Amino acid sequence: MRLINLLLFLCLCLGIGNPYEAYTQKRTSIEVKKINPLPSLKGELMAGAASFDITPPPGFASGARSKTGVKNMLGFRTRLKSRVFCIRDKEGTNVAIVQLDLAFGSLIMHHQIAEAIADKTDIPIQNIVLTCTHTHSGPTGYCGNDFYNKQGGAKPGFEPTMYHFLKDQIIAAILEAHAHMRPAKIATGKIDIHGFTRNRAISAYVRNEGKEDLNHKDPTLIFEAINPTMYMLRVDVLENDTYQPLGAFSTFSVHGTGIGDKVDVFNADVFAYAQRDLEWQIKAEYNTPWDPVHAFCNGTEGDVAPNLPFYKPNGKETKRVPVDWLAARGIGQGIGQKAWELFQSLDDQLKDDVKIQVAVREIDISENNVIDDIKICRKPTVGPATMGGAYENRSLLAYIFNDGTIQTEKKLVGKKRLHGEKRMFLNLMIRVFNPPRMYPRDVMFQLIQIDDFLLVPLPWEVTTTAGQRMAAKITAAYQENNKTVPKYIAIASLSNDYLSYATTPEEYSKQLYEGGQTIYGKNTTPYITAQLYHLTNDLIQQGALAELPNEWKVNLKTNAYAPKEESNLDQRKITKDPALFFPDTTKVVPEAYWKISWVDVMPKDIQLHKPIVYIEKSSDKINWSTFYTEIQPITDEGYDIEVRLDKKEKGTSIYSAKWYNPEKEENSFYRFVILPRNETQEILYSTAFK
Repeated sequence: MRLINLLLFLCLCLGIGNPYEAYTQKRTSIEVKKINPLPSLKGELMAGAASFDITPPPGFASGARSKTGVKNMLGFRTRLKSRVFCIRDKEGTNVAIVQLDLAFGSLIMHHQIAEAIADKTDIPIQNIVLTCTHTHSGPTGYCGNDFYNKQGGAKPGFEPTMYHFLKDQIIAAILEAHAHMRPAKIATGKIDIHGFTRNRAISAYVRNEGKEDLNHKDPTLIFEAINPTMYMLRVDVLENDTYQPLGAFSTFSVHGTGIGDKVDVFNADVFAYAQRDLEWQIKAEYNTPWDPVHAFCNGTEGDVAPNLPFYKPNGKETKRVPVDWLAARGIGQGIGQKAWELFQSLDDQLKDDVKIQVAVREIDISENNVIDDIKICRKPTVGPATMGGAYENRSLLAYIFNDGTIQTEKKLVGKKRLHGEKRMFLNLMIRVFNPPRMYPRDVMFQLIQIDDFLLVPLPWEVTTTAGQRMAAKITAAYQENNKTVPKYIAIASLSNDYLSYATTPEEYSKQLYEGGQTIYGKNTTPYITAQLYHLTNDLIQQGALAELPNEWKVNLKTNAYAPKEESNLDQRKITKDPALFFPDTTKVVPEAYWKISWVDVMPKDIQLHKPIVYIEKSSDKINWSTFYTEIQPITDEGYDIEVRLDKKEKGTSIYSAKWYNPEKEENSFYRFVILPRNETQEILYSTAFK
């Protein structure tokens, strides 16, 4: 037993809290004062939208995969975006709904964004929401607490350059959307989507009240034990005396783990395909004078994974999913097609008589840990089950920490504690390297009602059943007050900040990965549900509500990973002409691609958040135009062009671009176009190829 305990201790040291991966001595302080926006403007319903790129340069670590992620991301395959809708009703209530291709939000960033736009807009702090896709192939280092800056990514610490880059791009997107608001109409709706997601914690799911008789080994159950509903808010605006689609905000529940954990380029995972496809479909079908925006974020995805195929190397099935871009694409496009069906179904439901109401209450849940006799832990902590990993990415430690020889029903300890079935003697070791003071504790509970659509942003990863219970309690509050229940109640996980998981008490008792990551204990979901119930009551009875502190301040352990080397470029040139690479039969799901390489500026100056590569087509090698396959432009704004750093040397860098899954036309020529990175450079054109 001593040997096992020693092994566990070493595992915890190396995984949960690595004492050898030190921070720099520098700390960063961020302060925000309570701010007042410009006076609200009354009149007609107005809306504006914008999409700004938040793809970082090479050199940063990936987020949301802890130490199993990639320490040095080299480029991107599908761009990361900040998409924004600003909507103001006739009474002057203006909201900014922001969707981010990030793993989760950041509360301190949210508040600094509010501070930055206050003297330029009429959007108050409580009317801003940051929703996220939860892609596991985005950046890290922007949280407002030391724990998730340390454990949320492949490198530890707050990264100031990344934080300010993201914040500034989001601010620019909000200001752009706000500046271009015009008369609008809105429609709301929902559609159920099956076949693209599955429950990844089914043995915990069947512990829920009313689910005990279900057989967790039934192969069909994992496809039923999900939240299948996509909710949508469609926005059209006035253009030349007619209303045309501006885009849509939608939520759907699926983990951002469609792309494997060893991918070394940034991407928006399965969400990228659903986002782009709907945007392109709207543009093609409605012939809009602008590029439509699909702000697609995550819902109650805590126990919901993309329905990737399992693989059988050497005839043995594995649950650990390799990199499979085509499988992720199929899932994303399938979801995108259902989004298109829903969007079209709202053509005749648009209206301008829309009311917006917002209620916000921000509290320190560690200090205010009791509501309606429901108590959560004052001292948050992850559990040993975290070490085993989630179902589709489990490690060998799962056999110890998840349903294994040590984590068994008969040996569970501390059942009467608020941390319940977590192995508390092991948690003492975890706390040596991750004390409770490192964890997040401030929560902004928020309700945003737009007509019959109620958005409930939460900083947790909410499981399917937990979300159902929250929605039911919100519904009860409306019914008890004899008020019409919103037709659509959309809970958006990972919003505004991040506090890991919210499982039900029954799910928590199983102590799978999701339960181990429920850091405030077994009563987390009942506590959140009670807070939402009271906030809903206050919204109904008082109208707009904003209970916020007067100021905020954080002091964060800091590391710098941003590229610093200055460019010393003598000649920007193509070093390798386009070459076709055929599918590699050693890969599980191979892809063919054309590849080109060129010399360019250092990563510090490459500006991957700006367009850089696209494909042109010609029939005569004289007249060239951007190539489209059906409605998809073959540019780095799509999902078939990858840009990556290959090598750094002597003040210059070598980059490559790959055009995956090329679908060419007969008797046509093609070429890569590489755009300049500064005003002194010229466009590079590759040789033509067929």
